[in-house]
Amino acid sequence: MYTPSKNVLGTFDDYLVIKIDKSKSLHLELEGSNAHHLTENLEAFVDDVVTGRIDRKKLRDIPSTIENLKKDIELNMGIIEERLTKSINHIEDTQKLLHQNQLDLSENLVACMDMVKRTGEASESVARTAHTIMKDT
Repeated sequence: MYTPSKNVLGTFDDYLVIKIDKSKSLHLELEGSNAHHLTENLEAFVDDVVTGRIDRKKLRDIPSTIENLKKDIELNMGIIEERLTKSINHIEDTQKLLHQNQLDLSENLVACMDMVKRTGEASESVARTAHTIMKDT
């Protein structure tokens, strides 16, 4: 059976489902841009299975192995997503804390500058007073 199938990009890929009857000879006909390449690969694969270079038992185990891999990947993706979510939350908390620290620093700098200004004014006042006292004496 030769059937078109849509891939994730929305374009059509071709896939093949084949049942091999050992009592009959195998004849393949493929169409499409990669037909020649697919035919060569498929013939080589069938030859490897028939000659025993590919273990049929292991070949039968491939779907369950792939399913187990999918489950492992999903589990690991869940763990990674959870870790990323926690990290993002920590980054957001850190950004909020940094923002508050910057606001506090700005307020403290303004207060400090005001204190320096007042200290300067007080020093000038003391200097004028001292100058006046020295003049009068």
